[in-house]
Amino acid sequence: MAAYISGPIINLKTGEKKKVQRHDFLARMQNTRKPVLPVHTMAERLMFRTLISQNREFNPPNVSEPPWNQAAKVWNASVDESDETSGLYYKVISLSKNSHMVMKLIASAFILSLVTN
Repeated sequence: MAAYISGPIINLKTGEKKKVQRHDFLARMQNTRKPVLPVHTMAERLMFRTLISQNREFNPPNVSEPPWNQAAKVWNASVDESDETSGLYYKVISLSKNSHMVMKLIASAFILSLVTN
């Protein structure tokens, strides 16, 4: 198992410093460029909301649930284009489904609060 490293990594030959991304240890254990995590940062919540409202892969017409295989590909492609400090991380299908369910519950609770007040 790899050791946890905190702070910048220094190349001993060149002296160059490389900033370690948050959750770098986890990404290395998962053998990915960025770690696979549930939707948990503000940037991810914003991106999830944007994709649900504007992207056909996340919100196809006449379907109650997105096609999760394609939605995960769209999400991960967006994450690949972002830099290490963006707060965006890879997702797998089960994490995307869970996030969608949570967003639906929050929206339902919000609508219910509007109706009862």
